Amino acid sequence: RYNNPDMDSTLVRLKKTMDREKRKKDIFKLQNIMYEDPPAVYLTNNYTIVGVHNSIRGITKNLVLGHGGMGFYAELENWYIEGKK
Repeated sequence: RYNNPDMDSTLVRLKKTMDREKRKKDIFKLQNIMYEDPPAVYLTNNYTIVGVHNSIRGITKNLVLGHGGMGFYAELENWYIEGKK
């Protein structure tokens, strides 16, 4: 059975706050916890080829190659079309 008190307390904070910046910080913290201390053993690895139009900015390479495929959309709010930010 998975047990991580840090994850538990972070999830409780997420349930209690609507502050966008605090939630964003806690969501990134959860991602790091899950990366360092995965709650499950993943027996498969999904490889996905992603194409993004060259006018879209704000995507970082590390997110595209992120852990378990979660990374690609992790910072979707930072994407923008060049000249329309």
